[in-house]
Amino acid sequence: MADHLPLAHRYPGMPTFRRERYRFYTLLLRNFYRLFYKAKVHNLERVPSAGPLLMIANHQTHFDPPFVGCWLPRGMWFLARESLFGPFGLGSFLKSVNAIPLKRGESDTVAIRKALDVLSRGGGVVMFPEGTRSPDGDVQEFQRGISLLLKRAKCPVLPVGISGLHDAWPRGKASPNLFSGARFHVNYGYSIHPEELLKDGPESALRKLREQVIALKQEVEQGGV
Repeated sequence: MADHLPLAHRYPGMPTFRRERYRFYTLLLRNFYRLFYKAKVHNLERVPSAGPLLMIANHQTHFDPPFVGCWLPRGMWFLARESLFGPFGLGSFLKSVNAIPLKRGESDTVAIRKALDVLSRGGGVVMFPEGTRSPDGDVQEFQRGISLLLKRAKCPVLPVGISGLHDAWPRGKASPNLFSGARFHVNYGYSIHPEELLKDGPESALRKLREQVIALKQEVEQGGV
C-alpha cells in the first residue's frame, strides 16, 4: 500500500482537525495492540491506498473495528450496532472516529445511505456481516442484510480475517484481559470486483465472502503467513 498519496485522497471528506485526530487515535491503537497483544499485520499491501472500498471482516470483540482499521494509512468508516451509541455519551466519540450506527437484524436504509455516501466520495467502509460478536471465536453465518449494500455499492470488496481477539475479550466478559497472552492477527485479502462477486447473485456472494474470511483467519492460525 502506498502512503505517499495526498491526505485528501486517503481521508476523503474529513476536515483537517478530524483527520488529524483520527490519525492520532490510530497511532495510539497500533502501539496499544503491539504492546499488550503482540499484534501482527499480514498482507497490508493488498489494501488499496485510496478509492471506494468495502471491507468485510469477522467479528470477535469490541476491539474489532479499530483493530481492522488502525493499520491503514487511509481513513475508514465503520458500521457499528446502534445500541453502542447510547450510554455515557459514547455516541459522540464513536461518530468522531467515523462510526455509523446500524440497526441490527434488519436492513437499515439510513445506515446504508450513509455508507454509500462515504463510498461515493472515495472512502472505505468496514462491515462485520455476522451482525454480532462470535460466541466462540468461529465465523458465524453472514446476515442477509448486507446484500443490499453489496448490490448498490458497486465498488471493490475486500475480505479480512482476524484471529486471537476472542481469547482476550470473550463475549460476556465486561472488559478485556490485558495480560491474557493472546496474540492478535489481522490478515487482509485481495479485493474482489463487484461484478465478479455478484455474478451468481447475492446469496452466493455472501457464501464466497464468508469462505474467504474463514480462509484468511485459518491461514494465520495455521502459520501460513
